[in-house]
Amino acid sequence: MYVDKGVLVASASARRRVVVVGSSGGSTVQFPAPVEFLEALSQQLARISQGAAVVAAQFVCCEVALDDATPRSPASLWIVDASVSPEPKCVLRAELVAVNRRARELDAALARSVPGFDAVVALSADARAGGANGDVLRAAGASGLPVAGTGGSGLSVAAQQYGCRLCGNAGGSVATSNRTKAIGIAASLAGAWHEHYTPATFDAKTAPHLRTVVNELLPALVGVAVVRRFVSLDTGLAAPAVGAFSAIRYAGGDLGPVAALAGGILGALCAGSPAAALLASIAYAFAAPHALALCARGRAPATAANFVVAGGLPVVLGGLWWLLLVGPVAWLTSLGRRIIRRLLGNAILNAAAAAGVQYGARRGWYHIYILPLICLEHERGELACLGALDALALVCVGCGACAAQLAQPRPRPTKREADADQALALRGLLVGGCCGDYVEACHPFLARDPILDGATYAGSVLAALVSAGSASSAYLPVPLSFLAAERPGRFLFGVFVAFGVPFAAGCVSNMKAARENPAGVVRRGSASAAAGVAAGVESKTH
Repeated sequence: MYVDKGVLVASASARRRVVVVGSSGGSTVQFPAPVEFLEALSQQLARISQGAAVVAAQFVCCEVALDDATPRSPASLWIVDASVSPEPKCVLRAELVAVNRRARELDAALARSVPGFDAVVALSADARAGGANGDVLRAAGASGLPVAGTGGSGLSVAAQQYGCRLCGNAGGSVATSNRTKAIGIAASLAGAWHEHYTPATFDAKTAPHLRTVVNELLPALVGVAVVRRFVSLDTGLAAPAVGAFSAIRYAGGDLGPVAALAGGILGALCAGSPAAALLASIAYAFAAPHALALCARGRAPATAANFVVAGGLPVVLGGLWWLLLVGPVAWLTSLGRRIIRRLLGNAILNAAAAAGVQYGARRGWYHIYILPLICLEHERGELACLGALDALALVCVGCGACAAQLAQPRPRPTKREADADQALALRGLLVGGCCGDYVEACHPFLARDPILDGATYAGSVLAALVSAGSASSAYLPVPLSFLAAERPGRFLFGVFVAFGVPFAAGCVSNMKAARENPAGVVRRGSASAAAGVAAGVESKTH
């Protein structure tokens, strides 16, 4: 992630004033409104040493590619007038012929102010004489202003007919995105003004934590592991997806979809190691903005610069990774998986781990320690021993505790509290059994019932003893966790134990409470009644 989060601002203190004109493009640049591009451009202009800002803009946006548009195609006209507001404003929605007519009127008025600007940015501009942007570009040529942008046809006309001084990487727009265009334009204008441009740099303080990104990768890793249980697939299938996702998380702030392309290439070159792809994506996030700015300073066209950043840079980085780091990273992650498997293959150690999982899940350790280790086990498309413990010690145990509240409700002081118990228990049972999630649903029942609380530990430990060596995953319907499991017989035995122990203990404890407090409210609410209360119960993620 990059330091700059920016908003669309035309700074009153900016020394350089920029006007932007153009359209949504012929066939390679299409957007329904210029807001995203102007926001990206404003962020990058602010990084020029003396400061720059968009003070005026005029855009024609068509709902179809202009190469295929007809005079009757729906279109809109957008303007920015920083003296009123820095926000883009749509001033007309009509057929393209009417929008172009109005755009020419505004173009003539805007052209009279061009000598007071410091640069013109033309994005797929209609530079023909009588075109929607012809007057502004003619005035820019007469004033000697630097012109930056993309859209080869319009820029060629502007340079040839009006003598516009094209700067930096002005050129075609194939394979460019809003963010990469903005970086190239800002670097080009900085060069024309002989000022320094500082590309957004990777900042570890604002970047997502590595552990957070690893945890976010779990759905892809689990999906690959489950599919590989039934179909023969490459063990490194997840690496390109991990690379693309990680690049978006770390580099997407300035590069957008381009980062996904680069991340996919990095993943493909990491020899099937998702961990190596993740680390390569972080390195790419450091290097990409600087490479893009360097291309712009070297006057490489925007398309060429994008090819360098989206294709060339990841190939070079991926090659270096393949030569130097993929082997060591793959060896380390493989060693970690072997250690986990060896330890949890022992019944006693597996039982101790189950108690630790049950304890840690109540104290916020799950996402910090347990989930990253589960992802490590899943890295090469394998099922996880810790995933099986998760499914048994948390999901099935929680389902048993919730089911006990439905089978034998505990007396509660009021009907409202009894209904809330039923709703929470029903939700916990359904979500846990069908989705392998929301294990926290049982925690309020454990907090008030020491017998049930102890039974959850007992169920976790006993289930781990009988299922040692089995591997599976949580976050799946429990039947699917069983079908996908390695050593499914052991896993199924563990399911019955994990569910049965807290279920039996909970029923007995609630019956004891009912005998001791016969006046308490016991509510055996229907599923529909309980569901009505469930909406008011706050849920937490697994």
